[in-house]
Amino acid sequence: MRILQIRCRDVARPLVAGLLASTLGGCNRPAPDTVAAPLPLVYFDFPRTDEVTDFEEFTGRAEALQSVELRSRVTGYLDALHFTDGEVVPKGKLLFTIDDRLYKAELDRATASLKVADAHLARVNRDYVRVEKLKDSRAVSAEEFDKVVGDQAESEAALNVATAAVVTAKQNLAYTKIAAPVAGRMSRRYADPGNLVKADDTPLSMLLNIDKIHVYFDVDDRTSLEISRAVAQGTLKFEADSKTEVEIGLPDEEGYYIRGKIDFIDNKFDQGTGTRRLRAVVENSAKVPTPAENSAKPPAENATTLLSPGLFVRVKLPTSGKRQVLLVPEVSLGTNQGKKFVYALTDKDEVVRRDVAKVGKQYGPYRVLLESKVLPTERILVKGIQRVRDGVKVEARRVEAAPAKDLSPDSNQTGKSGVPSKPTGSAAAPPAPQAPARSGS
Repeated sequence: MRILQIRCRDVARPLVAGLLASTLGGCNRPAPDTVAAPLPLVYFDFPRTDEVTDFEEFTGRAEALQSVELRSRVTGYLDALHFTDGEVVPKGKLLFTIDDRLYKAELDRATASLKVADAHLARVNRDYVRVEKLKDSRAVSAEEFDKVVGDQAESEAALNVATAAVVTAKQNLAYTKIAAPVAGRMSRRYADPGNLVKADDTPLSMLLNIDKIHVYFDVDDRTSLEISRAVAQGTLKFEADSKTEVEIGLPDEEGYYIRGKIDFIDNKFDQGTGTRRLRAVVENSAKVPTPAENSAKPPAENATTLLSPGLFVRVKLPTSGKRQVLLVPEVSLGTNQGKKFVYALTDKDEVVRRDVAKVGKQYGPYRVLLESKVLPTERILVKGIQRVRDGVKVEARRVEAAPAKDLSPDSNQTGKSGVPSKPTGSAAAPPAPQAPARSGS
């Protein structure tokens, strides 16, 4: 056994020595060259300075300028219709005819009664002339004279009654023909010929004047106070004098192709809803804006003809005058523990964080910076923000210019935004994927 152990050690020693030699020989080889990591690729754009007008959006309801429920002023059987359902009729057009035979007979009776009263008054007047001559000679007593005077007064009153009866009969006869009090579009008929129509009770149809359309909408108290402050500061003119313009959009469209003007502001707030009712008037014959006028493609048909009473619409109401603001793309804003910031680039392409104390409303893809340390000439990161942090050196590239339509207020989807005017700053950033909010300590 001892001899075997010695032999094993003798064999192991050369093997260990060889392994050590090979290991030490490998450590003497030269180290490979290090490869620098590529800089993070980011895209930037410049802030823009624009002249904007703040607005708020509300839901409105269209109503006719004039709405008339047609009823008969007399009782009788409906004799004839003189329109078709839904017809546009001018003012004064004959619409309904009531059976007038009884009213013609009543007019004839009243006319005959008038003639009787007139003849009776003529006879009494002659008696009065004769009695008055005899009174001076005392050929008639005072009692007889007073009787003739009384008969004359009664005859005059009877004549007036008969005259009034004739006027009433003529008017009732005229009421058997119902004409359009205003120009407008007829609804369907509510009664067919042959049915009994009760005076001032049975509805016959509805007539709406839609040459102009009224749009009613309710403004909340906060917005009302905002408008009042802007008016007091002289930055906004807002009166119920048909001069303050609003924009109106249809429920199946994103744009605002219809223009209206405020012509009514209620004198109090509704205590139940905390809102004040406003009304805008829209000319139905107004011209639809062209793409050059509205910076958006209008529908093929005349939008104003689509406004019908009862239709719900979107109303865009200005809440401030035009003002200069600094805007940055919405995708450039980050959030850290509830505080907003943007990443800017130095001259050496190093990332620096700019805190944003207060932001304003969103205008399409842009957001107003009210209080921030961002300079109008700084480069703002808009893409690749997740790959950088404060102080990191990056590879920066300029984004392509955004199409003009991206600045259109119609592209805003927030429900509360504003209307940028022609840009005065640098080119805008193109639409980029929304960066998720960043949080951390």
